[in-house]
Amino acid sequence: MTGFKNGVLCCLGDESRKNIGDYIQSIAAAQFAGPDAVRVEREHLDEYAGGPTRVAMNAWFMHHPDRFPPSSDIIPLFVSFHLLPKIEKRFFTAKTVAYLKAREPIGCRSTDIVEMLEKHGIKGEFTSCVTLTLGESYRHREEDSAPVFVDPDFRRLKRDAAWSVVPRFISLLPRMLAHPLAVLRLARQFKVFEYWPRNRFFIVRLIYAAEFLRTYSSLFGYDVLLGAEYVTHKVPKRDYPDDEALLAKADSLLHRYERAPFVVTSRLHCALPCVAMGTPVWTVVRPKLKRGRFGGNEMFMNMLDFGADGRVRSPVAPQSADGKFHLSDRPPVKTAHLKYANDLAARCRAFFSGQKCYAAMATDDVRSASSSGGAFTLFAREILSRGGAVCGAAFDDAFRCRYVIAESEPALAPLRGSKYVKAALTPDFLRRVREILEAGRQVLFVGTPCHVAAVRRIFSGFSNSLFTLDLICAGCPGQSLFDRYLDENWGRENIAKYEFRSKARGWRHHHYLLHIVLKDGREIWREKGEDEYMTAMSTGIGVPDGCYRCPFCSMDRQGDITLGDFWMVPEEMDDGKGTSALLVNTEKGRMLFDAVRAKFARLAEYPPSELESRQARLRSPRTVHPAREAFLTRVNRQGVTVADAASAALASVQPKN
Repeated sequence: MTGFKNGVLCCLGDESRKNIGDYIQSIAAAQFAGPDAVRVEREHLDEYAGGPTRVAMNAWFMHHPDRFPPSSDIIPLFVSFHLLPKIEKRFFTAKTVAYLKAREPIGCRSTDIVEMLEKHGIKGEFTSCVTLTLGESYRHREEDSAPVFVDPDFRRLKRDAAWSVVPRFISLLPRMLAHPLAVLRLARQFKVFEYWPRNRFFIVRLIYAAEFLRTYSSLFGYDVLLGAEYVTHKVPKRDYPDDEALLAKADSLLHRYERAPFVVTSRLHCALPCVAMGTPVWTVVRPKLKRGRFGGNEMFMNMLDFGADGRVRSPVAPQSADGKFHLSDRPPVKTAHLKYANDLAARCRAFFSGQKCYAAMATDDVRSASSSGGAFTLFAREILSRGGAVCGAAFDDAFRCRYVIAESEPALAPLRGSKYVKAALTPDFLRRVREILEAGRQVLFVGTPCHVAAVRRIFSGFSNSLFTLDLICAGCPGQSLFDRYLDENWGRENIAKYEFRSKARGWRHHHYLLHIVLKDGREIWREKGEDEYMTAMSTGIGVPDGCYRCPFCSMDRQGDITLGDFWMVPEEMDDGKGTSALLVNTEKGRMLFDAVRAKFARLAEYPPSELESRQARLRSPRTVHPAREAFLTRVNRQGVTVADAASAALASVQPKN
């Protein structure tokens, strides 16, 4: 949506050393904010004056808690929010508490921050970290033979204990003498680490190499420890003086993790990206951190315990004879993170696109003639009032489903209601739409996402005057199957009216009630389970192959506005007469929505994820029904009806008693 900027948190700050993990988080958010996203300095949020800017609060807060809350120019998305515990007392001022409460629930990176927020009366929820979505941009491909150790945890010298260097060296001397070549090789590797300035002294690196070997040689073979590459996320700011340099460094590390056979790390923002991209990873965590910043995230990882004796242990014993992990070993790649990753991706896409979600009810007279909440009629009336035309699917006299054009209020009636038949985009229809657009009139097109995508492409030169509504679609059978079904049951020539979704028995529990009126006056009522065509549609055995691979079954929508049913809507928006679900996806969609919003009888806004959780086709295409091949085989046999083919196919996959 135009009129707003997208921004990504960065943290150049004023510290002499930088944590690349901050910029790995920035890259994760930038996947959704886009290449033109502005940089927003985390430590100066209160000073930001760049105009309305959407920013995900996926970061560690904060060296300067007095600079929170952000300025009014920042529109925040609270996911992956993390607080430095030692600033808790200074952070939770009355102003900050009010700011966060107004944006509940606050999505937190770890469970301990959820608990911290709740202590201050703020509702939080565990979302994990946006770095779990990095699998969208990075994929594991084992190209390098050397595993990577990233800031592995072990006992280090205290900053203020220079006097302890010599005693520590003496205590580790037996290990150095027992493995002199290993210690020397690792000491050279350890020059990359920037834990403290004394690392430049070789004696310190010798101590660290010996401590590291003492910690990890009990679990990893020397082929791993001496063959690995050692990497740090802590870098001197003098070498990376600006955001662009730090982002480039973060990107290069992520690509290195892509290529590694496996990674061993104590860094959360190495472990979670590896989980996301499918790189096997062992995570070494001290017990107190499992309950802290790793809280909740440990279920995604292969955790190694850093014991009180300074040694690392695995809950899963190595399979080798010597009881150690070697270069040929790989930790399992877990999938428990996928639910969180998918949810975070959907939230971020919806947020940075400006997507809004509403449950909507038109007046009762409009809803009575509609399949759900009557939203289509209100949008259509608005376009007609501007002298425009409305395009949608309708049945002709032979019950063939075609896209047609309505240019008056009475002509809208055939466009209302569901048509579970694949509609045809005919050349005559497209030619007439072009004529209307070339005349400078507005057009509203409502259809399946694939047809909306096609119409947008065909009329790409008329983007200002073409408005699109895409439907939440689970796939529709083709016209030929519908024709056969009608002829086998009643004969198309004998049907006066066919209504896929009557509300005669309500909306909530009878939302697929068929109502057929024959020309001799007879009325036929069928619930979904009593009708073979609705069975073929609802189970998927009768839908085309392409519907199983539909690229539009996601929160990334084709229409300016998405329409559907808001199933299981909260009680305050469900009176049993029908509730529309709306996703406002573009700035043009927002303008159309704003023009009619006062005409809705009732309207409530919800997070887009609320609708996503209720509509499976906003997450993925339907899966192939096990009876589909049997149905297609039977229905194409001469003399076999649609009803017989459907019942026999479904019976063939039922368990035998």
